[in-house]
Amino acid sequence: MSGGYYDPLMNHDSSELDDTEIVKIIVVEHFTDDTSPKHSDLFDFGGWEWEFIVLPRGFNSGDDVSVFLKGEDPMGGNDDSTFHCNFTVTIENIYYPDESISKIFRGAVFSRDQEVLGFKRMLDIEYEDFINVSEGYIDPTTNSVTFQLMMVMCEESSSSDDFGSYSSKKQTGYIGIVNQGATCYLNSIIQSLYHIPYFRRAVYSIPTELDDVSSSIPLALQNLFYWLQFDDDAAETEELTRSFGWTEADSFTQHDVQELLRKLIDNLEEKMKKIGMGKKIERIFKGSTFNFIKCLDVDYQSSRKEGFYDISLVVKGCKHILASFDKFCETERMDGENKYSTDDYGMQDADMGILFQKLPPVLQLHLKRFEYDWMRDQYVKVNDKFEYTEVLQLDEYMNEESDSTILQTYYLHGVLVHSGGLNSGHYYAYLKPTLEDRWYRFDDDLVIEVEKEDAIQNNFGGAGGKYSRYKKTSSAYMLIYIRESEREELLRPVENSEIPSHLSEKFQVSKVEKEKERYERLYAHLLVDCRVYMDSFIFGRNYGSNLLYEDEVPIIRVRKDFPIDSIRLTIQEEFRIPIDSIRLWKWSSVVKGKKRNRPTQDLTPHYQKPISTMVKRGALSIYVEVAQSIMNPIFNPSNEYTMLFIKFYDPSTKQVDYIGTMFSYCTESLMNILPRICVWLGLPSNIPLLAYEEVNERKLTILNPFISIDNIPLAHGDILVVQKLVSYSEITEDYEYPTAIEYYDYLSKSLVVNFHPYTDVRRYGFTLELAEDLHLPEVISIVARHLGCNPDNLQLYSEHEHDNSKPSKQPIQNIYGSTPNLENILRPKTSMFYKDIMFYEVFDVSLSEISSRKKLQIIFRNQKNETIKNIKVYLERTDLVDDIFKQLIDQGITLETENKTLRLLAIRNKSRICRIYKAVDSVSDLSSTYTYICEEIPDGELEDHIMICCSKYKSGYGNRTQIVGFPFLLSVPEFGSLKEVKALIQDKFSVEDSNFNRWKFAKISHYCNKLKSYTSRDDDTDFDWSRFSRQQELFGIEEYINRSYGRDSAVKFYN
Repeated sequence: MSGGYYDPLMNHDSSELDDTEIVKIIVVEHFTDDTSPKHSDLFDFGGWEWEFIVLPRGFNSGDDVSVFLKGEDPMGGNDDSTFHCNFTVTIENIYYPDESISKIFRGAVFSRDQEVLGFKRMLDIEYEDFINVSEGYIDPTTNSVTFQLMMVMCEESSSSDDFGSYSSKKQTGYIGIVNQGATCYLNSIIQSLYHIPYFRRAVYSIPTELDDVSSSIPLALQNLFYWLQFDDDAAETEELTRSFGWTEADSFTQHDVQELLRKLIDNLEEKMKKIGMGKKIERIFKGSTFNFIKCLDVDYQSSRKEGFYDISLVVKGCKHILASFDKFCETERMDGENKYSTDDYGMQDADMGILFQKLPPVLQLHLKRFEYDWMRDQYVKVNDKFEYTEVLQLDEYMNEESDSTILQTYYLHGVLVHSGGLNSGHYYAYLKPTLEDRWYRFDDDLVIEVEKEDAIQNNFGGAGGKYSRYKKTSSAYMLIYIRESEREELLRPVENSEIPSHLSEKFQVSKVEKEKERYERLYAHLLVDCRVYMDSFIFGRNYGSNLLYEDEVPIIRVRKDFPIDSIRLTIQEEFRIPIDSIRLWKWSSVVKGKKRNRPTQDLTPHYQKPISTMVKRGALSIYVEVAQSIMNPIFNPSNEYTMLFIKFYDPSTKQVDYIGTMFSYCTESLMNILPRICVWLGLPSNIPLLAYEEVNERKLTILNPFISIDNIPLAHGDILVVQKLVSYSEITEDYEYPTAIEYYDYLSKSLVVNFHPYTDVRRYGFTLELAEDLHLPEVISIVARHLGCNPDNLQLYSEHEHDNSKPSKQPIQNIYGSTPNLENILRPKTSMFYKDIMFYEVFDVSLSEISSRKKLQIIFRNQKNETIKNIKVYLERTDLVDDIFKQLIDQGITLETENKTLRLLAIRNKSRICRIYKAVDSVSDLSSTYTYICEEIPDGELEDHIMICCSKYKSGYGNRTQIVGFPFLLSVPEFGSLKEVKALIQDKFSVEDSNFNRWKFAKISHYCNKLKSYTSRDDDTDFDWSRFSRQQELFGIEEYINRSYGRDSAVKFYN
C-alpha cells in the first residue's frame, strides 16, 4: 500500500472477524464542497461507543486530510477505565486499489483523559493530486471519499504505571523527543547527533558547571542528551530552544534541517575553541575539497583547498548517489567567451573541477530536494527517485595528493526524511545507532524498530507504487555515513564515568518533577489549587490590611477527596516544615471597614473532613500557622483566644514592619498584651506603647488599652499596629511623622512610582514613594538626589498614552509645563487608569544648554545592515561630523577595530542616500527631516571601485515593491559582472550558498517600481554600474523568506 505502513490487519476477510475485531466502511459525501468536520454515526465495539471523525482540509494545515477515532465508555466507568486496541485507517482508491492510502495506530489506549486519537496527516501525496477526481480517491458522481476503519482489541500493558499504550524505551531501548510545535526538524537532528556516541562524549566534555541553562547551548544540549540516555519517557527541547534565544513563536517556525545542523555545529565549535577543545567536533565532521583550474595548452594550474562540514548533492537528473557525486566532481571546460584569464599567459582554454582532499569520518550528505523552477518562478520540491546504498565507496573522487592509506568506504548510519511538499512537511529520522544491523525510526516522541528496507529503499522517492502515476512526497533529505575505519571508535558507547555529575543531580530532580506532573495529569479531575498563606510570605511593609501581594502567594495542588489534615503533609514536603509545628486556618473574605482576606477559623477540629468541604467556587485558600516562638505556640483549639497580626511602626525610619502573629485571650485588655509585645521587640516590658487597629492600608484607629479584646472588638486575623510613645521634643525636632496615624495619613496621599531609564525602558531602575501634591520641580529634585545628579541635567517622561511599556515622545516639561503636581501627571483626567511608571534621562549638560543645541537621532548599524543602537546627539552649529562620531563612542558604540573610519549617510524617504558625510564636514546643514545612519567603512572598499546604492525589498502587486530597511552602499568594479556583485553581497551578509541561491535581484526606481528583474542567466553579463552610483535607481535585493509551514525563515541563535 502506498503512503503508509503495510498493515497485516487489513488482510482479514470481514466474515472471519471475531468479537475482538471490527471493520467499518465510512463514506464522506460532498468532500470538497463542505470542509467542516464530518462525524460518523455512533457504533459499538468492545462495550464502548465509537465515532469516526474526518477533517477534509486537515488539522490547521489546510492541505491534508485528518482522521480521528473517538471512544467513550457508555457506562461511565472508573477513572482508570481504558480500552486498548490497534486500528488502521485506509482511504480507498476506486480506480487503483494498490494506491489506497493506509496508516496504522498500534497500541492505542483510550481513556477518560484521552478520548480521541488519530492522524493529523493522512496523505503522503500532494493535496492537489488527492482531490483530482482522475486519481481515484474521490468518486466524481457523489463527490465522496470512502474510508475503511479496522479495529483489533489488544492486551493491556503489563505495567500498572504505563500511561501510554506503547513505550518506546521498553520496546526499543530508545526514547523520542516531544514536538514543541513545529520542531520535528530539530528532533531529527538531535537524534542523529545523539546516536553518534563520539559526538555525545565531546558535548559532555564541555565544562558547564557554572553556566546558566537559559543561555548556554552546550549545557542545554548536555541535559537533553542525558535525558535521552537515561529517561523512560520522551525528552523535551524547551531548554535547548530557550538557550538558542528563541521565543515560543520560533518553536512554531519550521527551519531547514541542513541550515540548523550547520548553525548548531558552528555554535558548539566556536564555544569549544575558546577552551581549546574545538578540534573534537572538527575532527569528525570537517573535510576539505581540492578546487583546481588547469590550462590545456600551457603548463599552468591554480588550486585552492576549501573546508566543508556537509556536501550538497544534486537530485534532479541523477538517479543514483554515485551519479550525483560524478556531477559534483564533474570537470567543466572553460573556452570560447568563457576562457580563463591567467597573469602570465593571458586568456587560456582550461578545465575547472573539484575533487576531495580529505573526507571526514562522519559524512553528512544534503540532498537538494528543493530547487528553483524558472518556469514557475518559485521553488518546488524534487520528488524524483534517487537511490543510495548502504555501503558507499568514494576513493575515485579523491585528489591524488590525498592520504591513500585511508580507504574511503562508508556505511550508512542515518537517513533524515522529509515528508510533504514545499508548503508543508514533516521530518523524521531512520538511524542505525550501533554496529548491529538494526534500524529504528525516530518520529518525534515515537521510536519503532523497522526493516532495513523501510530506511533505505522506501525513501528513494519517485513513484508511489507499481502502477502509480505520480511521485511520493516522502523521501530522504539528508544522509549520514560513517567511515568503516572509524565506526567502532565513533559508535563506542558512552560510559557513565564520562558524564558530568551535575547532569545526574539535575536529572534526579527532573524525574521527581515529572512524576509529580504524571500524578497531576492522572488525577486532574480530583485535584484543586490551594493558595498557601503563611508568615514567610507576609512581607510586612505597607502592603495594607491583606498584608501581602496576592500574586506572590505559593500554590500547591491537593486531592479534594483527601482529608484536610493531608494538606499539612503536603506543606511539610513542599516547605520542609515539621508537621507537628503546623496548624491550618480557613482563609476567607470578611468586611470590616473594607473587604479583606484573613484567617477566620481554626481548622483543627475539622482535619478529618474531606478537602472538598472547603472548596468554594473551585477555589481553596489556607493560612498556615507555624510554631516558632512563645508568641505563637501551637496549642489545643479554644474559642477563648484571638489570633492577631502585629506590625511595628518606627517614626525614625518611617517604616512599618510586620513582626508576626500572637494569641490573646478574648477577655484580656491591651494593657496585658503590650508588655509581651515589648519583650518580643527586645524592649523593656515597661516601655509605653501606643496601639492602633489597621482598618485598611491607609487608615488606623487608635485603641483604648483598658478595654478587653472582645469589647474593642478584635477578631481572628485583625491587624494591630504598635509604636513607642514619642516625647514632645522628638515630635518637634526629629520626626516628620511622629505617630502611625500621621504616617498612614501621609500614605493615603502618596503615590508609589517606578522609575525606568529612558534609554533602556525594559530595565527597572528604582522605586520612590512620593506625595501626590508634589510639583514637578520638587519631583525632579528628589529623583536627582536619588540618582546623584544635577536637577538641571535631568529630564522626566510619563508613560505613552497607548503603551505603558514606552515613554511619551515629549518630556513632561513640554506636555504639562513646570506647574503640574504628581497626581496630575500620573492620574490625568483624560485617562481612566492610574499610571505608576515614569522614565528618566540624565544629560552631561543642563537642559537649558541642550535647548540651544541641534538635536539629531542617529542610527548606528553594523556591516550586515543590522541596527545596533539609536542614539540622540546634541550639536553646536560650529561642530563637525567628527563630533557626532565622538558622542556615539562616548555613549557606548563599540567599533570592530579601534582605528576604524566612520561615515554618516543622509537618507530621504528610506529609499535614497542623498549625501555621504565625512568626519571633517560641518553639521550646519544637517536637518531632522532626514534619517542619519552612521556606519564603519568596510576594509574591502577599493579606490578603483565605485559606490552603488543598494536596498533590500519585498515584492508587491505587479511591479510594485516595498523597501525593507534602509539602503546601503556597496563598493563594486565599475564594469563588473552581476556574478561578481552577487558574490560581494553574499560575503557582506554571510549567507550560505543554499540560502543565497534563492535570493532575487532587480533594478528598483526611487518610486519603488521594479524596472527589471535579474536572473542567473545574467550572471556573466558585464554591467555599467555607474547608474546605480548616480542614485538614478537602486540595486534591489529580495532576501528569500519562505513563509510556508514546510520551509521557513533563516535559523538564528542569539546565545
